Amino acid sequence: MSEASKRPPRGIGPAGRRWWDAVAGRFDLEAHEDALLRRVVAVADRITALEAITSAEGLMLDGKVHPAAVETRQCEALLGKLAAQLRIPDEHGERAQIRGGGRGYYSRRRGFQVVS
Repeated sequence: MSEASKRPPRGIGPAGRRWWDAVAGRFDLEAHEDALLRRVVAVADRITALEAITSAEGLMLDGKVHPAAVETRQCEALLGKLAAQLRIPDEHGERAQIRGGGRGYYSRRRGFQVVS
């Protein structure tokens, strides 16, 4: 990673800073990993901002789930996916396996026939 890439993104918040320090501070990242980490940082900070909104306004708004609560849930799912794509090594330096889906949308099933 270049020296410029080792600098955290501008305007980084506390949650993003924790991610940045934990990952960029410990590992030499390739360009694609740096880009993923920058997305992780942005999403982590977005989650913090959304949680502040639901803390102040509550989880319900006009009898429905607050849109910020819904967006928080979606951002948390995105954060998990981005973090998994980073494949951060464990304490032994091993990276998680890359696994495909058991049966993707386009995979063939044994015994499947199209009936007209």
